[in-house]
Amino acid sequence: MAATVGLTLEHVGTVASELADRLGFNRVTVSALARELGVKPASLYAHVRGLDALREIVGTRAHAVLAADLTRATAGLHKRAALAAAAEAMLEMSRRHPGLWQASRAHFAGEDFVAAGRRVSAILGEVIRGYGLPASEVPHAVRIIGSSIGGFIGLDDTGGFSHSDPETAASWQRLIDVLDGALSHWPTAPGTATAASTPDGRSASDATPVAPIATTNAPLATATTTPTEETR
Repeated sequence: MAATVGLTLEHVGTVASELADRLGFNRVTVSALARELGVKPASLYAHVRGLDALREIVGTRAHAVLAADLTRATAGLHKRAALAAAAEAMLEMSRRHPGLWQASRAHFAGEDFVAAGRRVSAILGEVIRGYGLPASEVPHAVRIIGSSIGGFIGLDDTGGFSHSDPETAASWQRLIDVLDGALSHWPTAPGTATAASTPDGRSASDATPVAPIATTNAPLATATTTPTEETR
């Protein structure tokens, strides 16, 4: 099928992402996007294979946005300062781009989506390495820290904390304190060295290079989202 003149995959992805922020990720459908673009749904199939492919494009963009935000927020920071900055970057994205945030919680198997998600995990991994954890523990910490922050944001977004005291902001700061404490006193698996830090913040095991996790770790705190049936 020939592509509609003036319609590109880049433009389709941009408008789909904007639609996700405005309506919600699960309301992004081929039909809804076609209406937004002023074209027939059939015209979009020259650019995307279907609903899952369309949402995967949005999810990939979401990870790219989050990776850029995390990189800017944590540059030059270490330990608690870097952890707090990363958490705030995630919180800010959920507020500034609610649809993209939802898309970053979804799961798809495409190479671009997986690579973008691993980039997010790698950035969080660098924050965690600053605490001096052994390389073998970094993937566990990425999952635990990422899911804790993402889970808190998700509950807050759905009003899960709206009927109790104290203010959510206070609990948010306590979450960062707890995660900082956990990373500072990380329990290692049997048979591995304890993650002790030297006065300058380096791990006692820093003589051994830490292997990168980008090729082995799953996307940050990714939760499976079951796409809704598209209605035309």
